[in-house]
Amino acid sequence: VFLISIIISTLLLAATLLFSFIITWCCSASVIILFVVAIVLFSIIFYMVSSLLYFLYLLILICFT
Repeated sequence: VFLISIIISTLLLAATLLFSFIITWCCSASVIILFVVAIVLFSIIFYMVSSLLYFLYLLILICFT
């Protein structure tokens, strides 16, 4: 009976550790995914803003020449 309780407690501990590891890995994976999405969004916004500024610069050049 004592041996069975030790085995059960060890299995519960292993399951808890595995579960916490899976939760931590999912959280870190979602953080990495969010980081990648933020980088992509930032680059898209940066590209749009720079192209808009370039367009305005060309417009100003055309208007003043």
